[in-house]
Amino acid sequence: MIRPLLLAILALGPAAAADPALDTAGWIQAAAAGRIADQVARLPEARRAALAVAWSDGATAERGPRRGGWDMPVRGLTGMPPDEAANLLLTVLREAGDPSAAVTPAAAGRDPRQGFAARMAGRMLSGGLPRSILATGLETRQTAVLAALAEGHRVWTQAEGADPARPAAMVPALTAMTGALALDDQGLVGLPMTTALARIDAAIPHLLDALTAAGLDARATLGGAQVREESRSGTRAVVVVTFTAFAARHELPLAVVESEGTWTPVADSPLLRWLNPPRPAWAGRGRGGDGRAPQGGPGERPEDAPRPGAGGGAPF
Repeated sequence: MIRPLLLAILALGPAAAADPALDTAGWIQAAAAGRIADQVARLPEARRAALAVAWSDGATAERGPRRGGWDMPVRGLTGMPPDEAANLLLTVLREAGDPSAAVTPAAAGRDPRQGFAARMAGRMLSGGLPRSILATGLETRQTAVLAALAEGHRVWTQAEGADPARPAAMVPALTAMTGALALDDQGLVGLPMTTALARIDAAIPHLLDALTAAGLDARATLGGAQVREESRSGTRAVVVVTFTAFAARHELPLAVVESEGTWTPVADSPLLRWLNPPRPAWAGRGRGGDGRAPQGGPGERPEDAPRPGAGGGAPF
C-alpha cells in the first residue's frame, strides 16, 4: 500500500500553483492525516474530471480473473489472517532497504511462496523511491540521502525489525485497517475514485499505527516534515523536504514543474534510462494479454520486435 500511495501523491500534483513548497507540504501533511480526498477535491475541476476518467479506465482494464493491479498487495494483506498479514508486512519492511544487502532469512507466512513474494515486494519498494524522485542535477544529493536512509534502515532491521514481538503488536492496527478498507474481490480499483480515496483516508491512521508497532514512526516523519523552496527557473523549481527518519534529520531535494496550474514532482534524470529498462515489446500483449511471451519462435511476429528507444524514461 505504501508505494502506490506515494506514487499517487506525487503524480496528482498540488492543488495550487502559487507556492511549490507550500503545495508540496500540503500533500505530505494530507498523507499524514488521512486527508488525501480533501486535497483531490481542491484540484481544478478539469483535472479532477481527468483523474476520475483515468481511474475508471484503469479499473476497467484491471478487472478479470488474472488481474493484478497496483492494489494487489493491499488485497493480499487484507484477505489473509491478521497474524499472517503482520508477518508479511514486516518482511516487506525489512527488505525495503539497501537493494544490494543480503536477503533476510526470516520466514514470512505459512506458505513459502508468500515469504518470497513479501521479500520481492520489499525489494521493489526499495527501488521505487529513487525511480520516483531522481531528477537532473540533483542525483548526487538525492543519492546521499537515500544512502543515509538505507543505513538507518539497516540498524532498524537488526534491532527493532528483528524483535519477534513486533508482528503480534501490529495485528490490532492491521485488523482495523482491513475494516476501514472493506474490500471485496474487485479491490480499490473496482470502486469509484471518491469512495476509494475515502477508504484510503480512513485506513491511513491504522497503517501508521501498524508501522509504529513495527518500530517505524512514519506519523512523526510525515507530520514533522518541512518544505522550503530552494530555487526556481520558469516552470521548474527545486524544493527541499526536511524530515526526521531513523533518529536522523535529512534534507531531500525534489524537482517540481508547473503545468496547468499545478506543481508536480518530476523524475527526469538520465539515470532512469538504466533504472527503468525497456520491457519486451510483447509485455502485456502476449497470450490472452496476460504478459506471457507470444507463441512461436523469434521473428515470427515482427510487430513484437523491440523498437529503438521503446520503454524506459521517468515514471511520470
